[in-house]
Amino acid sequence: LSSGSAAQRSVGAVISGGSTTALGNSLTGAGAPAAQVAALMSALTNLGSNPSPAALKAAILAYNAVVNGSPASFWNNPPASIQAIRGALLAIRLGR
Repeated sequence: LSSGSAAQRSVGAVISGGSTTALGNSLTGAGAPAAQVAALMSALTNLGSNPSPAALKAAILAYNAVVNGSPASFWNNPPASIQAIRGALLAIRLGR
């Protein structure tokens, strides 16, 4: 995830232990619920430092909570970061 779109690089940085501010702000700024976004940022950071099946499951559950908790307005114009997070989680799950 070090190459690719800005959203993909931002997700890669968070998983690598970088700041969660920009990525989290992109989600909350688009209308995602702040509490669920904070939990997702924590889970992504943990996944990078502890790449275990349990950490991956926690990150997927946190992602799903953001998806399910976001209003329709979020989905009318979703930020690129939500797809980048999905892609990163899928790649990790598939061992890429």
